Amino acid sequence: MLSTLCLLTSCSSTEADEPYPAVISEIVTFRIDDALRMTIRTDEGKVYTVTSEVANKKANTYGRLLCDYVIESDGCVKLMGFQSVGILRDATPPVTTPVHDPVGVVSIWQKGGFINMHLSPKTQSDPFKQGWGFVRDRQRPNLAGGITHELSLHHNQKEDPLAYTSDIYLTLVIDSVSKTFATKDSIELTLTSFDGPYIFRYGK
Repeated sequence: MLSTLCLLTSCSSTEADEPYPAVISEIVTFRIDDALRMTIRTDEGKVYTVTSEVANKKANTYGRLLCDYVIESDGCVKLMGFQSVGILRDATPPVTTPVHDPVGVVSIWQKGGFINMHLSPKTQSDPFKQGWGFVRDRQRPNLAGGITHELSLHHNQKEDPLAYTSDIYLTLVIDSVSKTFATKDSIELTLTSFDGPYIFRYGK
C-alpha cells in the first residue's frame, strides 16, 4: 500500500519560541482506525498516538512511513514530516514475470519483523511507478538446521528513462516470506545494483 497522507502544519508564536525535543527519524507502521484515529508502531514494537493534523486519512488502513517525529510530554507524538515507504509484494511466477533491472543501493537493514531498504533508482518521474516486489528463487537447508530463503528483488524499470537518481524506501515483511520463520531460518536477498549483484543476509 502506498500512502497518500499529507501533513498539515501550523504553529502558534508561543510554540515557535519553545525548543523542540529531539526529533526521531525512522520507518514505522501507521494504522488508522474506523474513527480516523492514527497511531504509529515502531519496528521495536512501541505504539504512539499521533496528535498532528493529517489530511487524506482513510478509515481502517495501514502502511509504512519514514517519519520524523517528536514524543510529547503526554506520550503522544507530533509528526514533523513523513514520506511513503513501499511494501514489497510477492512477485514470484506465476504472479508476475520477474525482472531484475539495476538499482542503486544506499543501505539495507533489518529491524523487528522487517527488512528495510533505502534505494536510489534512476527515473524521469516517480520511482513508485516502476515495478517492485520480491521473488522466491529457492529454499535450501542451512548449517544451523533451518531453512535459507533465497530471494531476489523484482525491479521493473518499465518505460521510465534513466534520467536522474532518486530515492525510494521499501520494506520486506519477513512474515510475507514465511509465516513459520524460525530462529534457525535465514533470508538471502539479492539485488541487482549498478555495480553488480548485492547480497543482504539476515539470520543464521
